[in-house]
Amino acid sequence: MQQTESSRIQDGDEICLLDILHFFYRNGKFIAVTTIGLSAAAIALFLIQPKSIQYQKQLTLSLRPAPTPVSGFPVIDVNQASTLAVQFVKNSKLNQLAGEPKYDPITQQIAVTLASSNLSMLNDTGSKVVRQIETGFEGIMNQSIETSLTSIGIKLKRNKQILDQVAQQSTQFSPTNEYRLGVLELQRAKQLAEMVELEFDRQYLEQAKKNLAEFTSQFISVQILSESHEPPPHRSPMKVVVIAVIASFMVSVLAAIILDQVSRLKEELSRNKMNSSQDL
Repeated sequence: MQQTESSRIQDGDEICLLDILHFFYRNGKFIAVTTIGLSAAAIALFLIQPKSIQYQKQLTLSLRPAPTPVSGFPVIDVNQASTLAVQFVKNSKLNQLAGEPKYDPITQQIAVTLASSNLSMLNDTGSKVVRQIETGFEGIMNQSIETSLTSIGIKLKRNKQILDQVAQQSTQFSPTNEYRLGVLELQRAKQLAEMVELEFDRQYLEQAKKNLAEFTSQFISVQILSESHEPPPHRSPMKVVVIAVIASFMVSVLAAIILDQVSRLKEELSRNKMNSSQDL
């Protein structure tokens, strides 16, 4: 009983193998010609395509804010500064920027990927990225300077008004009222000292505004830790040929199966039609 079952399975396998061999015998020429044609077309398309090579460059940056905060200016740590720097790079108009820059809070480093089809275009991109970050912080510092100058102007105006009031009050007391005049003189000296300090700050900030880049570099520095070029991906012609032949062969076999089934279906329909005519 087991031998009979085994022989049936073996016969079934032999029939399937014979069918496959017969299929390739009948459609071998079609499969071969189609495979060669499709492979040639795919390889030709690969050869005539323009070789768009993308060179890549990896930048690793580090930001170091000044350890001593300055009165009147925003105090930011390295994480805040690096987050701002990432945003500055994102908003930049660098055509070579590939993907979004990333900040690693553990290493406190910023990774920037640049890409271009022209290798020479990547030579000075590192300095361009650094300049974009510096320009962004210069904008923040300029805004802080403007705010501080406005505040100083208001304080100077108020102190001048107080001095005018003190001078006016001094005329209302007789020279013999030394106590009252002494209090007013102390108040006048205090206002003058504040005005001198405010005037010094105003001149300092106005000078800083004229040399904004140098002033900003005193509060935050941008360093390039590493610059590395990555070789462009290489497309092997032999690999393309092998893939083209395999894909073309699979398409050819599929097309042959479809044509074979269509041919059989036509024969079966024709046979059924003839049988129907004979029955009538």
